[in-house]
Amino acid sequence: AGPALTAGTSTIEWIAISPDGRTLAAGGDDTRVTIWDLSGTPVLDATLPPAENYVYSLAFTPDGHTLAIGTVGGAVHLWNIADPRHPSRLGRPTAVSAAYVYCVAFSPDGRTLAVGSGDKHVRLYDVTDPHIPTLIGAPLSGPTNNVGSVAFAPDGRTLAAGSDDHTVWLYDLTNRAHPAALATLDSAPGRVIALAWNQDGTVLAAGAEGQLRLWDFDPESVARAICASAGDPITGPEWNLYVPGSAYRPPCRAAW
Repeated sequence: AGPALTAGTSTIEWIAISPDGRTLAAGGDDTRVTIWDLSGTPVLDATLPPAENYVYSLAFTPDGHTLAIGTVGGAVHLWNIADPRHPSRLGRPTAVSAAYVYCVAFSPDGRTLAVGSGDKHVRLYDVTDPHIPTLIGAPLSGPTNNVGSVAFAPDGRTLAAGSDDHTVWLYDLTNRAHPAALATLDSAPGRVIALAWNQDGTVLAAGAEGQLRLWDFDPESVARAICASAGDPITGPEWNLYVPGSAYRPPCRAAW
């Protein structure tokens, strides 16, 4: 184990490590974010000026150059930390809502920032120019309580949002300007406070109070599970009876 690092003077609410593993950020109830360079012996590099309220969430862009900070004051701050020893603010804080910002996440291409808040909505911002984040369309609705976690699938086309109402919502972002709700997953008997996709986007993990739920999105795997529990496969004569005029194509192959 390395040396203990001290961040601020109060509770640490969130930590984040840049994708290249070289930079660590920690923020919490003293409204500050502390940044370390982890490329060698951890050395305190910078403490960002205080935000307007508690820091509840942090996220790096895929290139590790930009840090998003979500606060209890309902705002998101963006900082350039390409050089962790000399961070610089990118534009002015973005006022998201009157409610807490509980979670922030960047899309895999770094162009979209998802923000979940205490007003039960998820907002998408175009951050192609991080100095001027631009709201994309209307807030995403569906959850009936705080949105405490958001996570983009690796291909960037699906966004998962976990809520205190014990559900996970999935949104199709193929067209960012017109996102669509895909599904609602019943998560656990507790609020969903963490989400993560595996590397190929076939499994989504959701952490709730005392439980971890996994969902399998691989079509082949799902088909095998359905066929394994669907009873006897359809026979040729049954196919001809119920699907006349069509070549025999049983949905459950023998290999399943």
